[in-house]
Amino acid sequence: MVAFIGLGIQFNPFGAAPPLWETLTTAYGLTYVVPMLLERLWLKRFIRKRLPLLQVAPYILTGFLWQPLLEAIKSVVVAFIK
Repeated sequence: MVAFIGLGIQFNPFGAAPPLWETLTTAYGLTYVVPMLLERLWLKRFIRKRLPLLQVAPYILTGFLWQPLLEAIKSVVVAFIK
C-alpha cells in the first residue's frame, strides 16, 4: 500500500513531486487514512479480483490527491481540538 501511494505521489500529474523522504513519510501516514476512506466511499465493493490494476488504483489515486487529503485531515483535527 505504501509503495502504490508513493507512486501516486511521485507521478502526480497535478503538481511537482516532493523529495523522496517526504513522499515515503506521507505515503506511510496515509496508510492509516486510506482504508477508512475506501470503506466510506464503498470502493472495495467495486474492486474485482480478476483485474489487478483495479486493486491498486485507489491507492495510486490517493497518492494523486495527497495534498487535499492532508488539508482535510488537518482541518478536522483543528476543529476537533477547538
